[in-house]
Amino acid sequence: MAKLSEWLDLPKRLDIPKWFDLVEWVDLLQGPKDPPFARNTLFAGESKRFWRVLFTSGLLAGISVLLEGGHAAKSFVLSPSARLCITGIAAFAGLYCLGVSRLFGLRITIAQAFFTFGFLVIPWLPIFSFIAFLGSNFGKLSLTFLVMCYLFPIYIVWSVAKGISVVSGASKLRAFLSLSALLGIMAGFGIYSLLTT
Repeated sequence: MAKLSEWLDLPKRLDIPKWFDLVEWVDLLQGPKDPPFARNTLFAGESKRFWRVLFTSGLLAGISVLLEGGHAAKSFVLSPSARLCITGIAAFAGLYCLGVSRLFGLRITIAQAFFTFGFLVIPWLPIFSFIAFLGSNFGKLSLTFLVMCYLFPIYIVWSVAKGISVVSGASKLRAFLSLSALLGIMAGFGIYSLLTT
């Protein structure tokens, strides 16, 4: 049988402070702040923060990750959902950086776009999963949650635009218009593919 001191020492052995940071998660929900956002930052050394944000968001969003306890950090990072999320952010960052941002005169690297999108979009995943759960289970509050589902993305796009503005030094309006253009193009392709199938 394990001693009480071993149970009390469990958080240190699992490195909980290193892979879970609720304060950092909440700070990123509020938009770009320094650190990690600063003018012309290359996000050097920010990969640990990225993994903490990804894990904290995954832990808050998914019961399956929560139930895995001490192995949750390793299994979530290797899970297909995490790989899909990271790949999606990388693809979006590449499309944005190599295509649309140049049309609007924004100078931003793929790494800057990746970390900006990752830090400012991933923390919202638990919020949307929470809204989806509440919206389907509380009849009279459904309208409130429906409104939230439309208002939050507008706030997220504006938050990402502010992050791009900070990192690239461009105006917030140009960053917002460039993001809106990319989202419009993607929505157009999505609608086109739905109509042609």
